[in-house]
Amino acid sequence: MKHKLVQRVSLLLVIAAACAMLMSVTLHQVPPMRTAAPVEAVPEPVIRAASEEPALPPLEVVPEEPHEPEPRRSSAEFIGAEKSPNEKMYMSDLAVAGDSIASGFRHYGLIDSGHNIAQSAVSIWNLDYFTYDYGCGEVDTYGAVAYIKPALLYFSVGMNDVNMYTAEEYAENYLRVILRIRKISPNTVFIAAATTPIFDSNDFTSNEEIRKFNSALEEAVNSLNDDHVWYFDAYSVVADEETLALREDNSAGDGMHLAEHCYQELLDCLFAYLDSTPAKDIIKKDLWFPGGLSAFIQL
Repeated sequence: MKHKLVQRVSLLLVIAAACAMLMSVTLHQVPPMRTAAPVEAVPEPVIRAASEEPALPPLEVVPEEPHEPEPRRSSAEFIGAEKSPNEKMYMSDLAVAGDSIASGFRHYGLIDSGHNIAQSAVSIWNLDYFTYDYGCGEVDTYGAVAYIKPALLYFSVGMNDVNMYTAEEYAENYLRVILRIRKISPNTVFIAAATTPIFDSNDFTSNEEIRKFNSALEEAVNSLNDDHVWYFDAYSVVADEETLALREDNSAGDGMHLAEHCYQELLDCLFAYLDSTPAKDIIKKDLWFPGGLSAFIQL
C-alpha cells in the first residue's frame, strides 16, 4: 500500500515537471514574424505622343545692331604734309604694279626693276596678258607679287579701263584682283591708287568719267574694311584745285602722263597718310618678321 502511494506521488511529480517544461517552452517561444505592409503599386508612366509634348517657348534672338565701320580719312588731307619720319621704312620694301603711269616710279629711279610690276597698256581687263622676268622665267602679275611678296604694294591702273568698263564693272573686277593678291601675299599692304587726271583738252576720255571710276573704286575698297587694303587719292595730288584737271606743270608733255616731280609728291602724300592708319604697324611688323610672325617662329 505504501509502495503504491509512493509510485503515484512520483508519477504526479513527473507530470507536473513535464507541464512546467511545456509552459516554459510556450512562454519563451519566439513570436511570429510580422509581415511587411503591402507596397503601393507605382503608376505606369504616361507616354505622350510627340505631338502632345508641351511646346518649348521660342528662343528669343536679339538681333545685333548693325555695325558700320568707322569712315576712313581721305588721303587728300595729307597733300603738302611734312615728310613722313617712316619714309625709309616704307621705301625699303615698296613694289609698284600697274600701267605706264605706274611704271614712272621705276623710270625715274624711285624703285628698282626688281620691285617693278608695271608696263604700258596694263589694265584690269587685260592684267593676265602681261608677264615679268626676275631671272627665274616669265611670270604674270600675280606670280610677280608672289615672288616679291612686298610689305607695301602700290597698284595703279585705270586709264586703260575707262573706255572698256562701266565704273561699277571696273570696281567689281578690281576687287577680284585685290582679293586674289591678298590670298597670294596676305601680309602685303595693298594701295589702290586712283586714276590720275588728264588735260581737259585731251580727248582720250573725260575727267568726269575718271572721277566716276575713282569714286566706285573708293567705295569698293572701303567696303572691304580691311586694314591691309587702302584707297589712295592720287587724282587730287596732281589735279588743279579749281579745274580738277591735270595741273599743267604736272604733265610729262602729253597731258596724261606725269612729270618726274609728281612721283615723289605722290609718295610723300601716301606715306604721311599711312602714318595715320593701322597699315603703318602692319608694314613694320612684316619688315621685322617677313612672311609674318608664324613664319619667323618656324625658323
